[in-house]
Amino acid sequence: MVLALALPTDFPSHEQIVGITFAVVTLPILGHGLTMLSLLRRLGIVHAEVEPGTYDVLRGELQASAAVLEEADRARKELAKKAVKRNRVHEQDV
Repeated sequence: MVLALALPTDFPSHEQIVGITFAVVTLPILGHGLTMLSLLRRLGIVHAEVEPGTYDVLRGELQASAAVLEEADRARKELAKKAVKRNRVHEQDV
């Protein structure tokens, strides 16, 4: 598409080239986009019926999981700092 648009406007058949290029690029994208859901359903990747609120529940679970991971990371860092301090005190005593 960029190459077609980069042609000078006085190039022979410039408008036809741009129009045909646009169609060649756009139609397959539309075709794939419109048929993707039916293909995913047929493959069993996406289910036809989704209960209302399922997205909200999954999003809440994801946020809760992220919060737990952040807390675990914070606790790990805190324990690492305590271990370093404990090792330093032990090394000074020895």
